[in-house]
Amino acid sequence: MRDELKGSYESCEQIARTSGSNFYRSFSLLRPDKRRAVTALYAYARIIDDLGDAPSTSVERQNNFDTNLLHHWIDGLADDQPDVSSYALGELVSIRLGLRDSIQIFEIPLERLHEMVRGVALDQVDHVRIADQHSLDHYCYLVASSVGLACISIWRGEMEALREMAIDCGRAFQLTNILRDVAEDAKQDRVYLPTESLAKHHIEIDSWLRGSPNGDWKTMLGNEIDRAKLLYLSGWGMYGNLENDGQRMFSLMWHTYYRLLLRIESQLETVWTHRVRLGHAEKLQLYFQHALTPTYLRLNQNPISKAPHLNAF
Repeated sequence: MRDELKGSYESCEQIARTSGSNFYRSFSLLRPDKRRAVTALYAYARIIDDLGDAPSTSVERQNNFDTNLLHHWIDGLADDQPDVSSYALGELVSIRLGLRDSIQIFEIPLERLHEMVRGVALDQVDHVRIADQHSLDHYCYLVASSVGLACISIWRGEMEALREMAIDCGRAFQLTNILRDVAEDAKQDRVYLPTESLAKHHIEIDSWLRGSPNGDWKTMLGNEIDRAKLLYLSGWGMYGNLENDGQRMFSLMWHTYYRLLLRIESQLETVWTHRVRLGHAEKLQLYFQHALTPTYLRLNQNPISKAPHLNAF
């Protein structure tokens, strides 16, 4: 591997390692070429998300997050021309060679990268509001399901057979994030759960933004949790259709996020006062359950029936 490409992959690794993501540890379960590709894909998604979340006014964010130039940069990954963009793309420049190499090796459609940009672009407004369930599904698809669809190419799954399951799994993961972050998002004038659901449960938007919602907010969040469980159930169908190392990575991600959803459900009273998390020791336990073959095989003999509150669906 030539020095420039090696350096680019090292930049991807540095970005992923310092992100603090629940996903990072799962990358090590893949063989080296797949691990490099997933790391490059994650580094790209992390940078795009950070560009969209840069601390500034909404107008400044919209000016800095230039979607036309970003889409142009993505299209440039399809050819051998060097990146000559004068646009301040920051860390994207450092990961370009690694990302492009991974896209070529694993035939990742550039449309997946375009979709991620469109998802982050939806946040570049003064007051984020999601009107209805269809809009929420679309948002979750762009920011999360698109990543899952790209991962299928790396995990060597059959796209046509797995597409809908990957979309559902991405929506489950993102809905879990939304439920975890309701208070933090409200402080930033962002409401990612459907405003039509708030109205249905007699919740005034101002009370939601203050972090002390009136109305039947517990029932509303409970309904979203139940919906997420159904999406997890659908998403698990991917497992048996992936190569072995892809199964391990996917399983660790699925179990980590599903357990986080259950933790949110059990601590629903506290979502407005602190961010619900899994402990470090708990995440390490999940990792070693997947890294060590005997415990991994026991864990996945029939995970749906073992998953609390899920087999009822």
